[in-house]
Amino acid sequence: MENTFFTNDKMKKISLTKIPGVGTARSTALARLGLFFVADILNFFPNRYEDRRNFAKINELTDGTVACICGNFAMVSSKRLDPSGRKMLIQTTLEDETGQIPLVFFNRFLDKQLAEGAKVVIYGAVSVRQDKLQIVSPEIIVLDNDEQKAKEQIANFSRLLPVYPLTEGLKQSYVRKLVAEVFKRYGHLIKENLPSEILSRRSLMDRAQAFQEAHLPNDEKNLNDGRKRLKYEELFIKFSSGEKVRRESQKTPFYKITSDSKDLLENLNFCLTDDQTNAIDEILQDMNTCHMSRLLQGDVGSGKTLVALAVANATIKSGYQVAFLAPTEVLAEQIYEEAKKVAPVAAHIAFLTGKTS
Repeated sequence: MENTFFTNDKMKKISLTKIPGVGTARSTALARLGLFFVADILNFFPNRYEDRRNFAKINELTDGTVACICGNFAMVSSKRLDPSGRKMLIQTTLEDETGQIPLVFFNRFLDKQLAEGAKVVIYGAVSVRQDKLQIVSPEIIVLDNDEQKAKEQIANFSRLLPVYPLTEGLKQSYVRKLVAEVFKRYGHLIKENLPSEILSRRSLMDRAQAFQEAHLPNDEKNLNDGRKRLKYEELFIKFSSGEKVRRESQKTPFYKITSDSKDLLENLNFCLTDDQTNAIDEILQDMNTCHMSRLLQGDVGSGKTLVALAVANATIKSGYQVAFLAPTEVLAEQIYEEAKKVAPVAAHIAFLTGKTS
């Protein structure tokens, strides 16, 4: 999904610095990702999603397993890695009813948070060191003693979680928290922009919920429904804009092409296919009566270039010039050589490239 969705004007004017926790350093980091306003966050879609809903027991873990594990700390020790204490190695053992596994952290700020006996949920990848399983730098939450609060913590941690592009100074956990805060504070400002009859006929999710599910999905179905809605919106806006341009263009004068291309076609040493003939006739008919806007589609070698040259020839005979564009210089030269072979003698053809002065 492209970041082309328009939102309520208010959301385009609310700076992210209005949200608690977005200070100078973080706003600078967010700016590197093009995030300045609340509307920018809504359009900052995840690259992928991390599925944390499946819990594993310690005795089920193998090298490479990525999972959520619930257990208690059996042991916690810490060691400074430099005199300043800024670098610290924290080692602990996580245990459940099936076994134990060592955990390793390098975050000095966790030193005071991790205590023996604490009940936690972690998420990380299992690796092997010296023939023993371990988990290095897992994400972790220390569960509240209140059972209801602990359930809420687990529900928020072990779900489909978005994974966003990052830059220096930002962590996934912070961006997720920021996105959730944006929806909490400003989600009510997301306004519907599709007609209700289209929403009903296409069974589309409403806009506010679609953004919510694209960032913080409850499950795969809601995620897919949300993305479907936003993709449909993107196409609807593009086609609506194109239709508006088309209608406006119909109000302006157009260059009427009254000539045909019989002289060019009669010089060919082969006959056109019925599809080529029909394409030329339909295009010239449009150009004689209205603003022509067509996409000519066909397989490689089906004769699209000849159709275009025939239409260009009719345009020139009606007193106009034609610019025939090609995406590469090699292709442009090929078309130029073909045009010289089939064009009537009276046509003046020039070959221009970026190197032409």
